Amino acid sequence: MSKKTIWITGGSTGIGKALAIKFVAMGWNVAISARRAELLNELSNSYENISGFPLDVTDKEKCKEVFNEIKNKFENIDICFFSTGTWDPKKRERNRCRANGRRI
Repeated sequence: MSKKTIWITGGSTGIGKALAIKFVAMGWNVAISARRAELLNELSNSYENISGFPLDVTDKEKCKEVFNEIKNKFENIDICFFSTGTWDPKKRERNRCRANGRRI
């Protein structure tokens, strides 16, 4: 049976990094993505089964490209764990939450 593969965005720090290290310890191939290539390189140089794929998740075309790169390298992606988000402060004003008719 071939090794399973997980792709983790936000994999260079925090929860994503911890999860990447955990899956490597379980024998998985781990593809990590984040904006900071230098942090991805540090992890991939420290762990044989971690491969870095630099990515800004706000770039939809690059997301598709990286997904295909990972599939080509590992043949399959068994789990995708998206540990990233985006923030646009301009949208905050347009998307205010309401509770019981009052702004919160």
